Amino acid sequence: MTGTGERHILQPDPNDAATRLPEENTVLPQIPVNDPRVLALAKARQQLAHDCTHLPTWEELTDEDRAAGLPQARNYLESAINAGLIPAASPGPAAGR
Repeated sequence: MTGTGERHILQPDPNDAATRLPEENTVLPQIPVNDPRVLALAKARQQLAHDCTHLPTWEELTDEDRAAGLPQARNYLESAINAGLIPAASPGPAAGR
């Protein structure tokens, strides 16, 4: 409404997942980005991107690009654990022997 002097502040749509704030019982990621599984997943994802689309390898990325990829890899790891696709704890060094 132009010309009325009223100000309207846009509020996030509570039904829109993209703008909804986390609810009180929402569990945020618990895995630290320095978990070795996160780094392994980030490297593997980047290698897949390199093999399929000729993007840089992990080693060819800048330090900033590598750091930026870790939270996403952590989220993928946490999602896979929550979906039951992989165990919650990484196996110890004696596993698989």
